[in-house]
Amino acid sequence: MNAKEILEAVREEQYKRAELSGYKRLSEAEEAPFRERRVARYSEAIALDPSFGDAYAERGSELYFLGRRAEATADMRKAFALGVSEPELYAAMSMPFQGEEKREILRTGMGLIDRASEETGWFYDHLYSMVIRSYWYEGNFGENARLLEAWVPQLERTEHMYRMALQDLGMAYSALGKHAEAETAYRRALAATPAAEQQHVADMVVRTLMHRDQYGEALLVLEELADGLPADTRAVFTAALTVLQDPRSALARDASTAALTAAEDWGRRRGPLGDSTNYYSFLLGLVYRGLGKNREAAEILTRFADDAAANKREWGITMRWEIAKARELATTS
Repeated sequence: MNAKEILEAVREEQYKRAELSGYKRLSEAEEAPFRERRVARYSEAIALDPSFGDAYAERGSELYFLGRRAEATADMRKAFALGVSEPELYAAMSMPFQGEEKREILRTGMGLIDRASEETGWFYDHLYSMVIRSYWYEGNFGENARLLEAWVPQLERTEHMYRMALQDLGMAYSALGKHAEAETAYRRALAATPAAEQQHVADMVVRTLMHRDQYGEALLVLEELADGLPADTRAVFTAALTVLQDPRSALARDASTAALTAAEDWGRRRGPLGDSTNYYSFLLGLVYRGLGKNREAAEILTRFADDAAANKREWGITMRWEIAKARELATTS
């Protein structure tokens, strides 16, 4: 086998394994041995042809997800210097980088794509969305919003990328403290989202009102968007908002009692913030306050705030209001 044939064989093995497993998603630990084997195969390809940029890009991607970031970065820089044949590899090559270095890699990939092509044009938009999002991760929310404002009108309203860009615009406005504009962006995204996929966007509409301390209005919007939210989600948000509006009321206690099982189920699941915290952990803390369980509330609100704040590049930004509110409530009875 030559170097190119090795890459083709590895990809074919991946497709077959995914097909045989019914495209089951494996955990990081379960996937690690397969990644290690692919690293070894890509290393064979590089040994056969040290000038084959695709092999460095593929190996760098596997090393990145194995947590071997220094090695991954070296491979991606080598791949970029040599050049790669497939635009899709530029998205992977950009992963270890930030700022202008990341954008240079992504723009190079964009330059290889015919945007008018029905087959590949979508990937041009995907790479450009990563360029725009790179400003978000730098904390340059103004530039992030400016580029999205210019780009959204260019997208077809029926495309997935259109509603994703509007969601990103909502996040940018929220980060800039423009919560009314964020609500408008999220509502536009909601209008373009199929009913079966509306939950996250509906959540965000409600959260923009929470961020303005407009809890009564948020409860009304929750009813307005009820069809796009599962019953458990509505119950948990209703309880949380009622507690924020009037924590000692009978309504808050009753709503919290009704939502407790669902709140504990969702609020203690493993999530992106830590081993047992996620956005619903914040809502669970509010439910506990509605039930007068202030010790339990303080514990989970403090853990939520610490875990979210530690994730500075993402959750520490998007959840600034929740972090501040969690810290405030964790220290008051």
